[in-house]
Amino acid sequence: MTSTNPSTATKNMPLLKKGSKGRAVAYLQFLLISYGFEISRAGVDGDFGSNTEKAVKQFQQKRNSVPNVEPPQLKVDGEVGDKTWRALGDNFYRTCGPTEWDDAVKFPNINGNDLPTLNKGDKGEAVRFLQQILVTLNYVNNDSFDGNFSQDIDQAVRDFQTAASIRVDGEVGSNTWGKLFETSRVACNRSVG
Repeated sequence: MTSTNPSTATKNMPLLKKGSKGRAVAYLQFLLISYGFEISRAGVDGDFGSNTEKAVKQFQQKRNSVPNVEPPQLKVDGEVGDKTWRALGDNFYRTCGPTEWDDAVKFPNINGNDLPTLNKGDKGEAVRFLQQILVTLNYVNNDSFDGNFSQDIDQAVRDFQTAASIRVDGEVGSNTWGKLFETSRVACNRSVG
């Protein structure tokens, strides 16, 4: 009988599409708004409806028009899988800025965590996305985004948790994900003026 160590698992971001609901959808909507795509007058609500699907397709089309980027081409299907999550995270800190929707970017109080819980040793697209946010917030200087939850990433998470006044354990669970997105919203909206 073989057992796998859950602390060294491959973790991916959730697949989101029309009809999805939850915190991950709210974070997706925040990212889309930060890139200048209109979701709705209601703003971030955690509900992947027609407007969110339309904004995802617009993002995918716009991203496909940019030369020499990874991933090179996104399927314009309105679904958010690994490649679209990666594209959303790429250079986030350089491209997001204040919009007329800033007041709408408040995360709803949605219970649970539909984003993967990450720990030291994990690998995958969710870790890559975490690295992108940590670079946005200046907790990591290396933007190689290799998808490995290394000792450096563990320390960056602990430093962030300390600064955010939340439990310092190096684990990226519901509370840490929430604080990362809330903090990146503020950092994003101050980075471009």
